[in-house]
Amino acid sequence: MAKSFASVSEPVFVKIRTQNKDKLKKCPECECVWELQYPNKIILSYADFPAFGLKKEICNSCKTSD
Repeated sequence: MAKSFASVSEPVFVKIRTQNKDKLKKCPECECVWELQYPNKIILSYADFPAFGLKKEICNSCKTSD
């Protein structure tokens, strides 16, 4: 049976979060979790990502809209 890539399971979120906790940030304006991916400097944004205990910082999309 093929795996569906549309939904991400909870253990995957936990794995990403523990590996990248210093990179992940929560935007207090739009309530999303985002990170800056350094090799190619792309900003990745996650709408439904657990944000408990993450550092709060305004994302670039909210900074430019002000």
